[in-house]
Amino acid sequence: MAQRIGRKPTLGVEFERELHDYAVTMSGLYYGITKAEVCRLAYELASMNKIKHTFNNDKKVAGSDWFNGFLRRNPDISRRIPESTSMSRIIGF
Repeated sequence: MAQRIGRKPTLGVEFERELHDYAVTMSGLYYGITKAEVCRLAYELASMNKIKHTFNNDKKVAGSDWFNGFLRRNPDISRRIPESTSMSRIIGF
């Protein structure tokens, strides 16, 4: 296994996997999750599990740097502009 350079993820592999799985599940249910929601959930995960973090305590969100790193570590998650899906198309899936 190759050694990675740089800082380790703030939340750790397990919690980031949970956040990743949640985002994928919500997408599968045709209910996308926004950047703000992911950052808020990351902050809540870190706070509830007493993980040392550098997130914004005033706004109670993780920062853009963390979010961009999260997307790099999880390449199967992508940012998109939401499109409405008709009910007949959802049923067709």
